Amino acid sequence: VPGTPVTRAQLEARLDALDTSLLVPAEGGATTIAYEVVDVTTGEIVASRGAATPLIPASNTKTLTALAVMNAFEGTETFATTVVEPSPGTIVLVGGGDPLLLSVPAAAGAYPQPASTQELARAVAEKLRAAGTTTVTLGYNADHFAEPGWNDTWPANYRDQVTQLSALWVDEGKLSAGGRSRTPALDAARTFAEQLTAEGITVTGAPAPAAAEGTELARVESLPVHVLVEQAMNRSNNSFTEILGLQLARQVGQPSTFAGAVAAIEGQLTGLGVWDEGTVLHDSSGLSRSNRITTHMLARAVLLLDSEPR
Repeated sequence: VPGTPVTRAQLEARLDALDTSLLVPAEGGATTIAYEVVDVTTGEIVASRGAATPLIPASNTKTLTALAVMNAFEGTETFATTVVEPSPGTIVLVGGGDPLLLSVPAAAGAYPQPASTQELARAVAEKLRAAGTTTVTLGYNADHFAEPGWNDTWPANYRDQVTQLSALWVDEGKLSAGGRSRTPALDAARTFAEQLTAEGITVTGAPAPAAAEGTELARVESLPVHVLVEQAMNRSNNSFTEILGLQLARQVGQPSTFAGAVAAIEGQLTGLGVWDEGTVLHDSSGLSRSNRITTHMLARAVLLLDSEPR
């Protein structure tokens, strides 16, 4: 009966009786069920089973990353994609780790409205024409992150679920012909070159890696961190969440690698009293089948997300 109080024993009995016959672990074997139910008004644990057993969290990992990111950032920060000019006639597209950067603007009225390289190309073309420059060579730079982009603990067949990570990509590195790019920075630079050409600027040669040095010609800013987190969570987007993990690492002074992101998450969650001994993380998104967290840890994370305005 709705509204009728139940005892802890009754609640646990109901949860224990849930049908798990359709839950088949990817690795085979029996299904393991663990849970923790918390009263958000008091923090009291009202039901629990196996809550101290570390298990594969899958995308529940994103909850931990979101909590860590929102604890380390104010939430209003943005990440810039810029174009610099090291010398007349030479420009460099520099990625700042905007996970939502688009090639062309979103449709009018759509939410959200991320930055686009088309906007950037128009601004750069205007600056170049004003300086009397109509022909350039184009370099690109994705050194904002040290991470080469693929986690060794991810199954090879997960390449359809996450893009090769980069501080510079457009459209999440998704290719028009299908699939995801393994060279997202180069592909972003190629798109940008086409957009400059459409704006009347001739681009000679092929885009090539270059240093992020020179006078800034133009920039576009990402959406604020809180919107980036919102989008990563609402879509359960692996690529966006991994980029946020790398941005978190930079924010707290860790190397911008998978290991640095994990260390940053652990540091933030330890400070919040959430991190459990025995926790194993290899990434920010939960794609790794080697990750292990407890439901007790996850319950405390959700409790903080529910009860703390930050």
